[in-house]
Parts: sequence; C-alpha cells; structure tokens
Amino acid sequence: MPESGQFAEAVAPRATILLPFALLWVLLGAYLVLLEFAEESALLGAVAGVLRIVMAPVDALVHRTGGFFRESAVGAAIGYGLLLGYFYAIATVIGLVIEALAGR
Repeated sequence: MPESGQFAEAVAPRATILLPFALLWVLLGAYLVLLEFAEESALLGAVAGVLRIVMAPVDALVHRTGGFFRESAVGAAIGYGLLLGYFYAIATVIGLVIEALAGR
C-alpha cells in the first residue's frame, strides 16, 4: 500500500492533462463561432476544417441520436457526460505525449 503522500500524488490532476482539457473547451467554443464565419475567410475555413475533424465523433453521435439528446434532460446529461469523457480522453493522450516528450 503506498503511503498517503504517494497516493495523493498519483491521483492528483496533472497540468499536462488539465491544460489540454481546458484548451479543448476553448476549441469547442472556437468551433461553434467559426461555423458562423468560416465562409468569409480561407484561413478561418482551414481552422474550422481542423476543428471539424476533432469534433467528428461528437457530430456523428448527435446526428444519429440527436432527438434523444435534445428532447430529454436525461439525454442531455448523458450527452454532456459523453462530451466530457471524450475531451478528457483526448486531453489525457495529449498530456501523455507532452510528458513523454519532456522525458518524465
């Protein structure tokens, strides 16, 4: 059994995961804004295209089961939970890559 300090350190959120997690939420906001203005600029169109790739699984899920997520509070809660899980998984992968590149 690890000592309490080791356990707390092992389960503590790391900045290498939390920063990408926060960045993904910023990207989601940017994605939604760029959907409105992407036609006006080639650069914004390119950025929106990259963000569409990141958001593709979320878009597919909503299009296949959109009524469930929009019409009930339970569905909305499940949808937000899935979105949080998806973003946390991506952030974890990004964080592990950052740690591997940093040699930790």
